Amino acid sequence: GRAGHAARGGPMSSVRELSRRTSRLAVSDADPNGSASPTSECSTPRSLSPTTSLRTKKSRNTLYRYFFGADGRATRKDVPGEEFDPDFSDMPGTPEIRAAAARRVAIRRALGGVTMLSTLSDEELEEMTDAARVMDFTPPENAHDDRKIIHARGETVDGFYVVLSGDVGVRWAGDGVGGWPGPNDDGETSIVPVGQCLCVRSCVYRQPLRHDVLAVGRCSLIRVDCESFRRCFDAESGAVPADVEERRDHARYAAVARLLRALPYTRDLMDEEVEECARMFRFKTYERGTPLVNGGKTSKCLVTPLSGLLATEPVSGGDEKSAPGDDGHVWDFGDVWRRVDVAARRDVHTGWFGLSALIVGETVRVEPVDVVVQLDADVAVLDSAGCDALTDMIERKDIRRALRGVDLLRTLSDTEIEALTLEVSPMFVEVGESIIAAGDSLGGADDAFYIIHRGEFEVRDRENREIIRLHRGDHFGERSLLSKLDSREADCTCSATATSYLFSIKRAAFERHMGPLRDHLDRHDEWLKELEAAKGIDIGDLMLLPTLGVGTFGRVRLVEHRETGKAFALKSMSKSRIAKYRQQSHVRDECLLMRQISHPFCARLIKTYRDELKVHMLLEATLGGELFRYLDTQPGGKFPEDWCRFYAACVVLALEHMHSQGIVYRDLKPENLLLDRDGYIKVVDYGFAKKVSKEKTYTVCGTPDYIAPEIISRRGHDRAVDLWALGVLVYEMVTGLPPFSDEHTPDKQIYDNISNLRYQSPRGATVACNSLIKALLVKTPGKRLGCGRAGLLELKRHAWFGGLDWKALIRKEIPAPVVPVLEHDKDTSNYEKYVEKDDPEPVMAPGTSDEWADVF
Repeated sequence: GRAGHAARGGPMSSVRELSRRTSRLAVSDADPNGSASPTSECSTPRSLSPTTSLRTKKSRNTLYRYFFGADGRATRKDVPGEEFDPDFSDMPGTPEIRAAAARRVAIRRALGGVTMLSTLSDEELEEMTDAARVMDFTPPENAHDDRKIIHARGETVDGFYVVLSGDVGVRWAGDGVGGWPGPNDDGETSIVPVGQCLCVRSCVYRQPLRHDVLAVGRCSLIRVDCESFRRCFDAESGAVPADVEERRDHARYAAVARLLRALPYTRDLMDEEVEECARMFRFKTYERGTPLVNGGKTSKCLVTPLSGLLATEPVSGGDEKSAPGDDGHVWDFGDVWRRVDVAARRDVHTGWFGLSALIVGETVRVEPVDVVVQLDADVAVLDSAGCDALTDMIERKDIRRALRGVDLLRTLSDTEIEALTLEVSPMFVEVGESIIAAGDSLGGADDAFYIIHRGEFEVRDRENREIIRLHRGDHFGERSLLSKLDSREADCTCSATATSYLFSIKRAAFERHMGPLRDHLDRHDEWLKELEAAKGIDIGDLMLLPTLGVGTFGRVRLVEHRETGKAFALKSMSKSRIAKYRQQSHVRDECLLMRQISHPFCARLIKTYRDELKVHMLLEATLGGELFRYLDTQPGGKFPEDWCRFYAACVVLALEHMHSQGIVYRDLKPENLLLDRDGYIKVVDYGFAKKVSKEKTYTVCGTPDYIAPEIISRRGHDRAVDLWALGVLVYEMVTGLPPFSDEHTPDKQIYDNISNLRYQSPRGATVACNSLIKALLVKTPGKRLGCGRAGLLELKRHAWFGGLDWKALIRKEIPAPVVPVLEHDKDTSNYEKYVEKDDPEPVMAPGTSDEWADVF
């Protein structure tokens, strides 16, 4: 939208008007009046000329649509079922279509959790998903076990299964393992947890089953036939896959890495740290009945089953309180996914044995349980030395998270945070010990900045009166780093009221990574004061000024605070229209995510309001106009390459900040990039942004010109889509048109061009620029520049950005190519003129909930 000022619904350039293609649930723009130009002039030696557009830009369609096949329908007739993925709750179409799409995603995720399939490519896993079938079983009530058999012992099964839901059991000929009874207390049948695979040996090695597979209760199984399995592994039909053993080694490491990313202690480790740790594990296959761990004699280690089942038995005389609920529990691959949030301090029911070895600063607990193999298991073990190395990684992760939680440091890039992490010194502080005491000299070389990781501190003044208590995540000492040597004394005492664990950074390290601190902290203070002052601004205190943009759900107006005269942008959106287009979750996410974003090159949210008919967002005003309008008025509709480099670099830093917060932007395009009064970029309009963890998201949204191939193919996407869009942006700035279309290309052809990577290298661009575009416009997401182990650091080191001072850029010390002319702080001359009117606001439909608006 217009500068983040567009009220969800796409671009609002002065050369186009908004229209709605309701049949496609997409917003598009048309050009009714020809071209126009921004009224600002360049204050740098370079000028914007000519002042009329030399091209008619193709309309932009903001896409919100789901792809299930060429005809827009489900690719196959899945059975309607539970809605597994929240992304599909607001999907257009019938409940059956939504349920079918959700079930396909569930199948895809379940197959992705099978260790042997971990190294398949996305394309191969999609092929296997297409071949998979869901089989539902409902056994007769009170039936004998023989009537519940899905496959009997001794059969050779032409396929393997993954438990999708319900109660599936395996029945052995004996009386259990080591006297351990099954969950049904019949001594014979054990329940197989959801996510566990069955009959793999029979499928891969054509071996007879060693147990019965039964439908204990109502259940659903995913079945993949052996032919499809072997086809995906490129093996001849009827033979054992030639590379299964080799792939299995890689698959084991991939499975451990995936499980590590799910644990509370390790989920925020960097990708390269997770992979390094996974390589330290050792693997062994154990047969049913093998005792794996002797309770009470365990050394420091970490154990998890990658397949099969492990059962625990209490050790007589063991400390029952240290591992409550462990007796008779079954660990399996799926347990990690279901129970990680319960782990907390003790590793009870996490699917891992020995997690207490990873708790930094605490005594390692010896488990009072025996661990016995209940179903042939492939087990991963990390020894004592590996646990020590992993503990160090966890501590560095904690330091990174602590640094990221400090508002003062939020503008630092991932690379800068990582460098600062190496300068941090952990320290224990005993009860009553003071870190800073009243009367101490501040401003010396030993001054430090402290972050509380664990514990509590109290701050008292010179008269020993308590001022405040500080807890986990709070910090203190940054002001002492601004003082000159021995310039003043501390006026308060900060002492521990509980045994505490701190992270400290010395003055020299702080200044080495952040430069002179006074200007940085002064700017930060100015922003915090602005936020504090805004808390008292009521929506009735705002005087409405000209409209900056109009969108599907409302409009954005410049407003002035009557008391202070300060200008803001007020984005007002209709609740009823948001509900009509089923965009409640996106609008809610936009509000929540903007509260997380704090970066010089990202639009900032000041305050929110809501009333009976609308929700409102008060934003900082950015009045330089859209980058698209400046691009559109240049000769050939393109920028000089050094201009492109400057704007692309600003976008890289903005994306780096969002990605560090786990946010995927998903709507990058020139229309969503504004210029501030200094000529620097402000990324706006977060209506399609989403918080994405290690899992992918499946919502299809964006602008056709900029949409990534993995979104079109509905295979799930992550932050790699932003890097694809960056490649498209650079291409358009350099050439004047997007790579996969011109003003006459229909959307269907655009999608086909993107899917098949059909585009011409930009003529006239430097070799380095062509290299960057080629490295970003890569069909496989994981192979794009910036998606590797080094992350965006790899992108920033590309030759095209050679010589660019990234620190100077973030401090806005590099002259911008264009500096908008603003006669005053409420000058809207860089925006299109709109008719100032308040359209009649429709009321919410009866029975429509507005609980989603409670975040405003």
